[in-house]
Amino acid sequence: MEIKTEYERLKKKYNLPNFGKLNEEFEIYSIEKKDCLLRNIRRRIIEKLGFFTRILDNVLYPNSGSLVSIHESKFFSDEEKLRLSDLYKELMIYERESLALDVSPDEKEDALVIKKIFKDWNRLKKEVENVVNKMEKSWKTKDEDLKNNIYFG
Repeated sequence: MEIKTEYERLKKKYNLPNFGKLNEEFEIYSIEKKDCLLRNIRRRIIEKLGFFTRILDNVLYPNSGSLVSIHESKFFSDEEKLRLSDLYKELMIYERESLALDVSPDEKEDALVIKKIFKDWNRLKKEVENVVNKMEKSWKTKDEDLKNNIYFG
């Protein structure tokens, strides 16, 4: 309850998104301390974006030692990978912007980053959801190469 009360104060000060919606997407309720709340919320959001970045990384730059990343990557066309590289770049910009705020903390800048990402969130989430759905679909497709490349030690 302390977190929500502190957030409501900051929300008024910086015109932040609704607590319930932000919490639903980024689970900010689990932040334990109200000190540096916006910094911790920004970090929680970036943690989720970082997870998405790693997913895209495996599609765009498959690890030759990982059957999973090679298998999933080949189900994306070059055109799709070009679009994904733009999304990857956008996510990396947010991550690096956040990293800069960890070096030089600024509550007002934390609020700006939170607002920018939240504004873009539905689009970003939808794009990543499409990638994940295609990755899942790749495993439901018959693939003889997969059978031929399994190593049982």
